[in-house]
Amino acid sequence: MCPIFLIIEVAIACAYIMLDKQDPIDSATNLIRGYNQLNKFEDI
Repeated sequence: MCPIFLIIEVAIACAYIMLDKQDPIDSATNLIRGYNQLNKFEDI
């Protein structure tokens, strides 16, 4: 898969997870940290 699609998918997931949250930045940060534990962004 093209690396840009992986980044876009994470960005879209962040957008959805941030909806209606008290602290949207914290929610997005947790998602990104979790994703990065499984699939390192440096590998992309």
